[in-house]
Amino acid sequence: MTLDTSLLHFFQKELSNPVLDFLCIWGRKSWVWSPLYLGVLLFWIRNKNQSFWPLFLGALLLFGLTDYTSASIIKPWVGRLRPCQENGLLLRQLVVCGNGFSFPSTHATNHFALAFFFFNFVKKTPIWFIWAGFIAFSQMYVGVHYFTDVLAGALLGTFFSWLVVRALFTLSKRYSWNISF
Repeated sequence: MTLDTSLLHFFQKELSNPVLDFLCIWGRKSWVWSPLYLGVLLFWIRNKNQSFWPLFLGALLLFGLTDYTSASIIKPWVGRLRPCQENGLLLRQLVVCGNGFSFPSTHATNHFALAFFFFNFVKKTPIWFIWAGFIAFSQMYVGVHYFTDVLAGALLGTFFSWLVVRALFTLSKRYSWNISF
């Protein structure tokens, strides 16, 4: 048994409980986490009017870059089936499987990218990474991704975010933007 299947069985069997079932199923839905990102947007508008556009456009560019790279380039190229598409692999089917590929997790890619971005431009707190980690964990817990899917997504998202953050800091020095809090 591989590390991925061992961890999948651990999540599906050993950690199985009604509280995690509820949290992980609902935590994957965009209407649950969208208010957080809308709140950040409103925070930027209210507290840093002069830096709103660089931060907003940077976050938008980052999200588009990570989402497209993960879902439209890497997933079709790798072509890895989701655990829920593999016969007999899952112990419990908690959500609709979906027909897309598994590697890397686009949820993990996007949320870790935004976590690193917000860590740099909103508040330096680990809560951003805890949130992204919960989203990534939920993908494994419900059986739509393997551990290596979410790990690759987390690394990919953080890398792209690092690039965008570096670019914004460089541009802010060049054009005298105040983008720090």
